[in-house]
Amino acid sequence: MTHQTTFPFHTDPGHGWVEVPGTLIDELGIRGKISRCSYKHAGGGSVFLEEDCDAGHFIEAFNARYGHSPRFRNVNVEEDSFIRGLDRYHAPCECEDYRLRGACAC
Repeated sequence: MTHQTTFPFHTDPGHGWVEVPGTLIDELGIRGKISRCSYKHAGGGSVFLEEDCDAGHFIEAFNARYGHSPRFRNVNVEEDSFIRGLDRYHAPCECEDYRLRGACAC
C-alpha cells in the first residue's frame, strides 16, 4: 500500500507547523499525544502539528510504521500564517461513552 511521504511544513515569522491528514494521525495512533498547541480545520481534514513537540510525535510514529522518516516541503509566509486563525486541536475523547454514543461528559 502506498502512503504519503512528503508533507507541507508551514512557517511564519514566529512558528511552524507540519500539515498532516487527520486520518493519518489516527492510523499512527498518536491522537492522544497531540497538544492544543496544534491546529485543525473545523470540518476535519488536515491537522497542523506544531513544530516543537507534536511534529516530533508524528515523525517518530511515521518512522516506526513505515521504516523511514517523512519528507517536508517548505511553505513560508512573511506575515502571520492562516493556521493561527484555525481551531485548536482537541483530540476526541476515548472513553467508553464516546465510543458508544459519540458524546461524553469527560
